[in-house]
Amino acid sequence: FRSVGTKITTTDNLLSDIAKANWVFAGPGSPTFNLKQWKSKGIDSALNDLLKRGSLVLASAAAMSIGNKVMPVYEMYRVGEDPYWVDGLNILENALGFKGVVIAHYNNTQGGTHDTRYCFAGGRRMAILETLLDDDVSILGIDEHTGIAFDLDEKKAETFGKGLITFKSGDTVKTFSPKEIIDFSEFIA
Repeated sequence: FRSVGTKITTTDNLLSDIAKANWVFAGPGSPTFNLKQWKSKGIDSALNDLLKRGSLVLASAAAMSIGNKVMPVYEMYRVGEDPYWVDGLNILENALGFKGVVIAHYNNTQGGTHDTRYCFAGGRRMAILETLLDDDVSILGIDEHTGIAFDLDEKKAETFGKGLITFKSGDTVKTFSPKEIIDFSEFIA
């Protein structure tokens, strides 16, 4: 995070800056590292509060943190740990009214000889991860070079970019193309 041209050096400054901000951006990195830092410093609450007055812009790993649960990407893909979830910020439920997990890089193909879909988890690990979710938790998959903007006042979302947004709840799968306007009711299974 950066404050208007000044590097933030303390948690107090950061929380104060978020409390005054109209918008906050956070991006790539490790979702579990973000969560650990944000929860230990109270940033999770500050980001939830921000939505009452402003905008939260999240990319990649940071976007994954807003769900009910978060996939530990680096721990599974790089370290080889078995699939599991960690508790997320739960902003999706607080702001939109549905329990969900966000999976960035949903359509990734960088693996060449191995499956890297579903943010490098691959199909086998993703199938295991899905069995570990409570029945009322949905999956919001965001393809690469793709995004979704939620208008909390209008209760609508708009997709943008090159790929699809996938909403999966149990056996129900819905996909949304770029430039679609989606009523929040579409995210209720």
